Amino acid sequence: MREHLTPFAPLYGAMNERMDEFVRLFPVHPAYLDTFERVYVAEKREVLKTLSAAIRRLLAEAVPTDEPGLIAYDAYWQNLKDNPSFRSIPEIRDVIEKADVLEARIQQAFTRPSYRPAALRIIHALSVHRLTTSDIFAPIGATVEELRDDLCLLLPLPERDAEFLKTTVETVLGEILKTVSGQFLSFNRENGQYYLDLKKDIDFDSLIARRADTLSDAQLDRYYFDGLRRVVLEDPEAPAHVAGYRIWEHELEWRERQTGRSGYLFFGAPNERSTAQPPRDFYLYFIQPFEPPYFKDERKADEVFFRLTQRDEDFDRALRLYAGAREQALAASGGNKKTYDDKAVEHLRTLQRWLEEKLTTAFEVTYQGKPQLLGLLLQSLFARTPARGGVRDYLDVAAAVSLSVHFHDTAPDYPVFSTSITRANRAQAAQDGLRWIAGGVKSQLGTAMLDALEMLDGDQLRPRKSRYAKSIIQQLGTKGEGQVLNRSELVQEQAGVEYWTRFRLEPELLAVVLAGLVHSGDLVLSVIGKKIDAGAIDQFAKLPISELAQFKQVERPRDLPLGALQELCDLLGVPKGLIVNSAKRDEAVTQIQGKVAEWVNKAVVAQAHLADLTLWGKPILSEPEQTEWCQRLRVCSESPC
Repeated sequence: MREHLTPFAPLYGAMNERMDEFVRLFPVHPAYLDTFERVYVAEKREVLKTLSAAIRRLLAEAVPTDEPGLIAYDAYWQNLKDNPSFRSIPEIRDVIEKADVLEARIQQAFTRPSYRPAALRIIHALSVHRLTTSDIFAPIGATVEELRDDLCLLLPLPERDAEFLKTTVETVLGEILKTVSGQFLSFNRENGQYYLDLKKDIDFDSLIARRADTLSDAQLDRYYFDGLRRVVLEDPEAPAHVAGYRIWEHELEWRERQTGRSGYLFFGAPNERSTAQPPRDFYLYFIQPFEPPYFKDERKADEVFFRLTQRDEDFDRALRLYAGAREQALAASGGNKKTYDDKAVEHLRTLQRWLEEKLTTAFEVTYQGKPQLLGLLLQSLFARTPARGGVRDYLDVAAAVSLSVHFHDTAPDYPVFSTSITRANRAQAAQDGLRWIAGGVKSQLGTAMLDALEMLDGDQLRPRKSRYAKSIIQQLGTKGEGQVLNRSELVQEQAGVEYWTRFRLEPELLAVVLAGLVHSGDLVLSVIGKKIDAGAIDQFAKLPISELAQFKQVERPRDLPLGALQELCDLLGVPKGLIVNSAKRDEAVTQIQGKVAEWVNKAVVAQAHLADLTLWGKPILSEPEQTEWCQRLRVCSESPC
């Protein structure tokens, strides 16, 4: 016995010093007798009978090699419970009832399965300990060290160390408290002891379960939406778009263009669609699973319906318990309210896990009257694009895939971005684009904005090549001399939202296009209190995009035709910034004239060699053709400007 116990001695406080006693009493732990003597309801002679029965059960078993194998005083708890005479004593009956509830919660909801056997032993030990005091409400129990040593607890450890084992026992106690929401068990900080607390006897889980069983289908639908809101919405605490209605503003990614589209998300049927104002690009409806209302699906191109069609017992139970916990929290206060709220969060996590596991097979998506299982809708897409995971992501992608054609029909000429531009970063991307135009930092967002608006040629700004810029130049060209193009001719409201009507672009994007045309010298932009021309493009790095998007008008520049001159500079290899800057235009003219002189010289040389071009002894060009080319070169050489 000494050889068997010696390897375990370093794990427990006084085993080494009391080794003779451990060996003499083996397989009974010495603390068993010490504790038994203090159990005031037990007859002292009963200890021999109890131990004899316990040892008799072990006779046919081999001595374990991976644990001490001692019978500790927690084993006595079953004898106490099985003795019917004890239940007639109110104090003992109270201890047994509370311990039974505590044990049931550990059996059902303990989150660390590998620690469950140790947790149950600790509960049994504290239940026995509760009967060692004359006052069953006294804050007296056992310390972590005492539980470790007197029960010879042995848990999975990375290394055999007494302190490490103590910390692990503390972890088990913490998990017990967490599982029972702090009920039935307390910690006395004055003496460091844990004890069975009969005053903390609220069985929150039973109360929640009883309340859950009374809920109507309408209430379950309401809490289904409440739970779904916390999972589906980006900001679950955001107020509803319309007070008193379950309607929230929502944004989807138009995946083909990598941009956001704004719409509404309803927890309910389209009967309330008219309540959501102003109108938006799409409407998502989550239909009640328990009492779905009657409505007519008009198969509109901007509506998508989600239905939970494959519920199971696990889902219903989790939803009922979540709803029961929320209902209990409404009527509770103080610490109890917090406990119910915490329980609700636990059941919500269970719901969320269920949704994550069963989402693709449980939800049906209906678009324009055609229902389809969510998993089938996403299958072909995710075969090409990895899923981002998460309930909200899956549902948003399913809605966006369904609405893709509708988005294209409403804005066929919308830019294609190389990085995601949404409502959250659109203004910043436009602002970065303005800084790029003003000669500032060329950020990734700014580059993505200019590139999508077709204003870049490689890393060079070429606004006039953009179809968006060409549209403005053409529209401005229809104006007479001295006339301007007002903002109202470009931007108008559509259902309460402003768009550049020609392309259905946001005003921020229009402002970037206009800034590019100012840079190229094609127009002058009027904003509140000032006009910005090509000589003042540094203003685009200073003014906020919100102010530029509210411009008043655009007009032709009254200066040189800078747009054409910049293209000439590009053709001749002259820095076009020289012609834009009025202080350096003389230098620009000098360099242009120098480049033209070079081309004239080349033309003269070409003219001289033109007559010598022969193939197989005959001139390539006939005399009339030579004459025509000579005349063209002569005109170029005589009129280089």
